[in-house]
Amino acid sequence: MNTKSCIQVAAVVAAVLISIPAFALTTDQSKSLTASISTAKAVEVPAKAAALVAKAIKQDRSEVVSVVVSTAAASHPSTLVNVVSSILEKFPKELMPVVTAALASSPDSSIDIVAAAVNAVPDRAEEVVALASKLSPARTAAFQREAASAKQRRVVSSAAVVTGGTIVQTTSEGAAVVNLYAVPGSDPGRP
Repeated sequence: MNTKSCIQVAAVVAAVLISIPAFALTTDQSKSLTASISTAKAVEVPAKAAALVAKAIKQDRSEVVSVVVSTAAASHPSTLVNVVSSILEKFPKELMPVVTAALASSPDSSIDIVAAAVNAVPDRAEEVVALASKLSPARTAAFQREAASAKQRRVVSSAAVVTGGTIVQTTSEGAAVVNLYAVPGSDPGRP
């Protein structure tokens, strides 16, 4: 990690710490959250993280989110993207602390974090991109591409539901039917 990245991560952590309200979690509560996530099996971490955020009182929720996401990134790094998704699906208002803590904890996974956040809260994609771009300006174009890609996947998925799985794409040679799923026996020329 170069010096500029270290400074950016330090600035993000400082911003999170400054934004912590006066009624912050006690050390014992923070240790309890950390132990709960650290001792969980990797498969259970996303659900456990969402459950811990759900148990938090509204005033402490942002800080609980920061502790839970940071702990998940440290103890089970492979679950971070799923933790982001599971928390944002249940608590979309916690977008800023979730994305900030995730990006501060794992800046190398920033594109995956943005993708998870955009997929979990699609109507706030611009906010996700703006926040991530502020924290990592060098990757702004990649964040924008990822948000556009997620939007395109939602459009194709919605079209598949509406048309029963078949989308008609118009080409210069006319309409081409694209089947979005395979059905056994639907192509007699294929073994």
